[in-house]
Amino acid sequence: MEEREHKCKSMELENTIAELRIQLSERDQDLLAIDLEISGLPEQKGEVAINTVILCARKLGLDIDHREIVHAERVGILRKSIDDINSSQEQVRLGPRRIMVRMSR
Repeated sequence: MEEREHKCKSMELENTIAELRIQLSERDQDLLAIDLEISGLPEQKGEVAINTVILCARKLGLDIDHREIVHAERVGILRKSIDDINSSQEQVRLGPRRIMVRMSR
């Protein structure tokens, strides 16, 4: 009888784990739906990434308010300008860093 109870509890736990995995996967997909990655925008020293995102959106014909952006920041290695590179640093990648944006909806 005890073995049967163990098997039942084990099955219940396995079912609960499977349900939780599904819920986590759905939540992750929902979060990805509101994340944006913007690349190729020129980077200015001291810029505010949220303002850059809003300006970019306006140029695309979208009207986005500051309240609709949860978080925005440049990510990746700070890249040097072509003037800062000497001949021994040929491996340095050029170009602006990406902007990662999390929208509220």
